[in-house]
Order: sequence, then C-alpha cells, then structure tokens
Amino acid sequence: MTGLTGLAAAGPQPAAPSPYAARVLSLKPAGYWRLGEAKDPTAADASGHKYDGTFHGTPTFGRPGAVPSDPNHSVALAGKSYVEIPDAKAFSVGAKGLTVGKRSRPLRSRGFAGRVAVA
Repeated sequence: MTGLTGLAAAGPQPAAPSPYAARVLSLKPAGYWRLGEAKDPTAADASGHKYDGTFHGTPTFGRPGAVPSDPNHSVALAGKSYVEIPDAKAFSVGAKGLTVGKRSRPLRSRGFAGRVAVA
C-alpha cells in the first residue's frame, strides 16, 4: 500500500464507543469529554470538534467510571484540581439555548467520602 491509505491501514483502529458514549455522540454535542485519560494532561474532546481541555493540579487518573456498564474510567479532581476547556463560540448561549450535562456518583464506598466521579 502507498500514500495515506497505507498509513491509515497500518495504524491501530479506534475502539467503537460504548453504548452510552454512542448515544451521547448521536446527539451531536458541541463538546464531549469522557475524562477517562490514563495520565495525559489533555482532556480529549470525543465530539470530534477538537475542543481539548487541560487538566490542572494533581488529578487522580484511572478511577472507576460513573456509568457501571461503560468500560471508560474517570478522573478524581480533588482540592485545587480542575479541567479547563477552551472558550469557543459553540459554547455560547444562542437562540436555541445551551444544555450542559454530566454523569456522577458519590465515591463514599471506595474511601472517597464527599467526592464525586464524573463521566
């Protein structure tokens, strides 16, 4: 094979999204951050719009996710840890409004009383 076709075929194929992620992506969100990174400082935007965020502070990666049937992990953001998402016109409240959603669960059962896992 030659050219870009050969390069694309040689690389690893992306995993199919879980049913939960596929449902969210079917809604065509302006941005979608799974926060399942293993250690990278980048919070990848899974929507395809490339609004990648940046983790700050000392996040704890590889925590169990908030959706039990989803293999995606989560990140614990405690103290002064946070994720910064770049400003974009797509996140403005327009004539149709703006909806923001999150999935979370308390981590009390895992020794993290008062903290929340977000997916």
